[in-house]
Amino acid sequence: MNCAAPGRHIKVFGKAIQCLGRIGEDVYFEADAGGLSIRTVNTSRSAYSSFSFHTSFFSRFTLKSQSTGELRCKVSSRSCLSIFKNLASLEKTTDLMTIELKYHEGELTFTLQQISGIKRQYNLAFQECEGLSAIFNKNTALVHLVAAHK
Repeated sequence: MNCAAPGRHIKVFGKAIQCLGRIGEDVYFEADAGGLSIRTVNTSRSAYSSFSFHTSFFSRFTLKSQSTGELRCKVSSRSCLSIFKNLASLEKTTDLMTIELKYHEGELTFTLQQISGIKRQYNLAFQECEGLSAIFNKNTALVHLVAAHK
């Protein structure tokens, strides 16, 4: 998998990573033909969160799969959070964010190309994993939250 997002989208992606980091210890990356999904679950498996980024979110999105059409990996949330810890300055200084899954090397690489020409590269070790999904029936939920738009 290789994808690139313009600098104006880094804040949205970073906020999603920060949100997932508050819930679980690992962040699950799942890429398919529809885009990139990032998910997490807490240690007691009582809370689950997922963010999906369609291919239109990225300026470039290519998927190089071995056999199944999907690529999945698990990365420590602490290592992801270290990349996006200062979103205010990243949003102003980053021109392009590239995410590359180097499957044979066991690395998920984030490259932040800054407006000044400096490239920051973060190589995160990942673990292969199964897909993470929540099995939940909305009709059996005991709590319903309804709010007006204003």
